[in-house]
Amino acid sequence: MNSHPATTPICGWILPNNLDNSLAIYDNQGKALGSINQLAQWQAALGENTVITVDKIDDHLQKLINYIIKQGGKIFV
Repeated sequence: MNSHPATTPICGWILPNNLDNSLAIYDNQGKALGSINQLAQWQAALGENTVITVDKIDDHLQKLINYIIKQGGKIFV
């Protein structure tokens, strides 16, 4: 965070999707990046022209996503 108005301490958003028991992942601007399904697998966001892989995401959010994936499906129990 600095004094520039375009900076933000938010690296992204993780929202539970109770319809299919997944986690929806968004960047700090609210753009859908993808989701983590019940099997703890990354799925790129639907309807996007470019497929976003986990390694293309903000470092801090990427670490959290990778941690969740390493936990396997038990995180959704």
